[in-house]
Amino acid sequence: MRGPWPLALVLVGVTWLLARGSEAAPRGVEGVVAKVRTGDVVFQTSGSRQSKPIQVATHSPLSHVGLVEVTPEGVFVVEAVQPVKRTPFARWKARGVKGRLLVMRPRGVDDAARARAVAEAKRHLGKPYDTRFGWGDEAMYCSELVRKAYAAWSTAGWSGWGTWTWRA
Repeated sequence: MRGPWPLALVLVGVTWLLARGSEAAPRGVEGVVAKVRTGDVVFQTSGSRQSKPIQVATHSPLSHVGLVEVTPEGVFVVEAVQPVKRTPFARWKARGVKGRLLVMRPRGVDDAARARAVAEAKRHLGKPYDTRFGWGDEAMYCSELVRKAYAAWSTAGWSGWGTWTWRA
């Protein structure tokens, strides 16, 4: 499948799964940084040129997604941009429209499993951004990176995770 449809289908599915049981995150970078954990999934409305087409295709105001990694050196977001990289959380948040974001955490998934998902996402660091939204591993787009990172460790597959929520 070519064009925006694979991305649209993934984003709609991810948004639907994540919106079930969600709560508002704290305001301000410091408040969010204090509560996020490795493996949390963060969404934002991107300021990129492709943001509007993604919003239209997915019927969602959210157009970019990444995975949180909390380290002794700070909080980062592993994201598929050009190239796939780790971005300091405050910089990632500031890039979003009005600095708004949605933080989601899979319920019933332990810390070790969330860390494995982040490790899987980091295997793709340095790969180019996939402007064709293909499903191969030679290049990545944002929702593909998150989906594949969590699916890699999950024997139940993408749909077996239960509900997601902001959990401090």
